[in-house]
Amino acid sequence: MKRLLVALTGVVAALGGLAATYEANWASLDTRPTPSWWQDAKFGIFVHWGPYAVPAFAPTADDKVYECYSEWYHGRLLGGKEAFAKHHAEHYGKAPYGNFAAAFKAENFNPAAWAELFRKAGAKYTVLTSKHHDGYALWPSPESAYFNAVALGSGRDLAGEFTAAMKAAGLKSGFYFSLLEYANPLYPGNYIKPKGVKPLAMKDWARTVNLPQMKELVERYHADIIWPDGEWDYSDADHLSEEFLAWLYNDSCMKDSVVVNDRWGKACRGKHGGHYTTEYAFEGGDQAGLSAVHPWEECRGIGRSFGYNRFETAEQYMSREKCVETLVQIVSGGGNLLLNIGPRADGSVPEECVKRLEALGDWLR
Repeated sequence: MKRLLVALTGVVAALGGLAATYEANWASLDTRPTPSWWQDAKFGIFVHWGPYAVPAFAPTADDKVYECYSEWYHGRLLGGKEAFAKHHAEHYGKAPYGNFAAAFKAENFNPAAWAELFRKAGAKYTVLTSKHHDGYALWPSPESAYFNAVALGSGRDLAGEFTAAMKAAGLKSGFYFSLLEYANPLYPGNYIKPKGVKPLAMKDWARTVNLPQMKELVERYHADIIWPDGEWDYSDADHLSEEFLAWLYNDSCMKDSVVVNDRWGKACRGKHGGHYTTEYAFEGGDQAGLSAVHPWEECRGIGRSFGYNRFETAEQYMSREKCVETLVQIVSGGGNLLLNIGPRADGSVPEECVKRLEALGDWLR
């Protein structure tokens, strides 16, 4: 009877009859309908942008999908991946990854031009990497006080400028957020294992870093989307995901319209969350979120990497025709397409990405 009442409350709320109150458990949270604006949107733009755009390197010939991700540059170095280690030694010697953050100047970043490109492409929403696994924040976060875009690099609140421009262009706008930081000694699963430093327990990390940062993104920038990632090593209980979502759905300034994905713990994909996710699902990637009955979204790049990879050739980007076919395939299967671009470190968008987005816009019109 209790579950029935919770489900009926969610249905009535979806119809606009009353504001539901959600408990901090999946039985209640999963009754919240995915907001209709997202289900109607069908097409969004993903933007992976951070210090990894300075080296802008990943192998392009590897057949494994995830080995081609340039945004994992620091993690691959820390993990001793041969191709990354060789490239770094040849071009940067023993320079630390932090040097790339200092060189991430974004001097040609024009958020209004980005917004106009995305709008003309026919996209209805955008998702920016507020913080990837390297821990570098694109806004002046107190929890990343010395490793953010204002303190180190461009000197600009890149997340704030991005959001303002997108919303001014009539686009919904939200944030990708990494739940892990592989080089932060306080993160319990960090890759560096420094002597004399005791990492936090995962719940303490979530309480002192992740939840405050995600709440700030919602309240400060009125995020329409919260898109977590990097959840796979710990449970949703360790990430305090149910607690955060109960706050988001009940008490945040975006409680009635915010959209979330399913990456809230290592067993959550395709099971819990506002919409389910797939990733390069039709090229051998993650298919866990494919669903005939639940809202779902495919995320993938126009190329093989999410972050900008200067070594990708025009032939390794999807053709104009393939971009259109992919959008049709996803939408006809009931999903949304979140199509990624990786800008250069200076903020310019690679011409091959511009051409593909323009072609999508022409076809949609």
